Amino acid sequence: MGIETEHPTNEFYFENSDLVNEDNFFIIKLYEQSFENFLKNLSLNEGCCQLKGTEYRIGENDEKAFECMPAKMKLMFIVFKSGYKPKQVFACEGEKIVRTQSTGTKKCILCKTLAQSNHHMEVQNICKQLFFDLQKDFTSKTYITIETAVEIYDSFVNEYSARRKTKKQEVDQKPSDKVDLSQDSLAYPEALCVKCYRQEDIIGRSIFARDRDRIIHSKAFRRLVDKAQIFTSEKGDHYRTRMTHTLEVTQIARSIAKRLELNEELTEAIALAHDIGHTPFGHQGERTLNQILNGDIPIIQEINEVRQLQSGFKHNYQALRVLSCLELKYSKYQGINLSYQIMEGVWKHTKIMKDNSQENELLFPIETFFTYPNPEYLHPEYPFSTTLEGQVVAIADEIAQRAHDIDDAFKSHTVVIEELERISHFKKSRLTEELIERIKQDICEAKNDHIIFVDEQDMFRARLCSEIITFFVDRVVKHSKKQIDEYLKTNQGKEYIIKEKLIHWDEDTDNISESLQTLVNKKVINSAEVAQFDTTAENIIEKLFTYYYLHPLTLSDNTLKRVYLEFFKIKGAGVIDFRSGDVNLVREELNKITIEHLHNKPYREEYYQKRRILAQCISDHIGGMTDSFAIQEYHKLYHLKDQS
Repeated sequence: MGIETEHPTNEFYFENSDLVNEDNFFIIKLYEQSFENFLKNLSLNEGCCQLKGTEYRIGENDEKAFECMPAKMKLMFIVFKSGYKPKQVFACEGEKIVRTQSTGTKKCILCKTLAQSNHHMEVQNICKQLFFDLQKDFTSKTYITIETAVEIYDSFVNEYSARRKTKKQEVDQKPSDKVDLSQDSLAYPEALCVKCYRQEDIIGRSIFARDRDRIIHSKAFRRLVDKAQIFTSEKGDHYRTRMTHTLEVTQIARSIAKRLELNEELTEAIALAHDIGHTPFGHQGERTLNQILNGDIPIIQEINEVRQLQSGFKHNYQALRVLSCLELKYSKYQGINLSYQIMEGVWKHTKIMKDNSQENELLFPIETFFTYPNPEYLHPEYPFSTTLEGQVVAIADEIAQRAHDIDDAFKSHTVVIEELERISHFKKSRLTEELIERIKQDICEAKNDHIIFVDEQDMFRARLCSEIITFFVDRVVKHSKKQIDEYLKTNQGKEYIIKEKLIHWDEDTDNISESLQTLVNKKVINSAEVAQFDTTAENIIEKLFTYYYLHPLTLSDNTLKRVYLEFFKIKGAGVIDFRSGDVNLVREELNKITIEHLHNKPYREEYYQKRRILAQCISDHIGGMTDSFAIQEYHKLYHLKDQS
């Protein structure tokens, strides 16, 4: 078994039996040339040796160690090669066996493997964290010693189990193709709610109501309060944030659902979660992360040469990742286990397909963002929601934007009443002109009745916002009722999947919507103030991503742990904890992941996957930030950098 160096460590341990206790474990070293002689029951598992029911016979020089061992123990086998370089590691459960035979007494340990690795980096990291020395801490021809760092053993076993564990993910209920809906309603029935994980019944709440409550109590939902809609929250308390926008969409959606006799609780849940995947700084944050992840802003090493490193970012896709993966609250599963119907509506509240695509190709692979099984229940073959409730939220989102964007534009003085009146002279916007005249007439009548307004302009804005919402809601309800009635007539044996887009307004109303959006784009989105805000936002997002990518250890513990767990999913990859691993190995590993050119390296496939995972987790971290936190983090990181 190789040449051993005399060292008294073993004798010291085993002559002081108080050191042998359940808080420690035993290490047995094996020289690689004798390894095959030891393995009596060898099974091959993903290219690695795994011990199953193998007996390790005790040599005469290890009998003192054997006598000190408890009946059952923790064992770690270190297989090494010349130069005392560790090659493989096995963590086992051991049981002492003493058999009396005609040839004498046989002493051995029955071994059952709990974890094993032959990945160079993992083996090196484990051995460097242990207190023993492979060469020095064994006496001559003695191959057993005691190790006190039992947390290393436990961590190795737990992480190996977590990596190999395939949690059974059964869809709670498989919907039938057809259901018996009432004759006059296409409201989605709760009986057909589909969840990934089964849940206990809760008295007093429906399934969709419970999902709604889970959304409200999520951390990602709370962070919407400090994420910009168009203007930064620093501009003033009366401008919309992503949270106030969400609440307005929810109110509008419930109003429409009620008038169309749809499922209000399902509608409300979708509306509350529809923007939960948004970044800080509005759509500019989203655009910047997308540019980084697809290589338009080249931060990720080799991203423009290696297609598999390219991905992308869009808030409705990210919402699926937040709901099915990033939001952690329950011990039995990732995400918050919302109904598939809610997650579909959230995903499809805006476009999911590539523009001008002839093959309906998805913008991004859905598996990157949706970690639950059975993504087919999101019906990616349809670009719109297959529930009317989801379609209602999509149109409510548009209505809310038309109304409050105009309101915020007036408040910021980037749009004045005269400009709105000017575009209203066009034929396609005649109804907008009627709204303005009616509001002016109401205010004039109030003044004739000696009512004095504190701020007449503010009153006009408030009334205009309300009138725009009322106008669009009425138009949506009127047009959608006709669409629904026609659908019910032409679809006998009504299916639970709605295969047409039924919730919308008519063409004239669409023209009015476009004219309002055009005004906002010209006067607000293109304004110097918003342009400056967007430029600052782009710079902050780009700088944060660059800093985290080049210095991953500055990421939060939670984000680094997620990177670590995502690495587990790479087949055959070595994984070390960046916080507790050997410092030199961590640096070497991070250098390969972030900086090294991998094109001609034999390990390139593993590290391309790790590089993409790191980039994904950095975008998760930044995407979840509020505006204020992103600004604070930027100043903290770059202030420290300037002083270094």
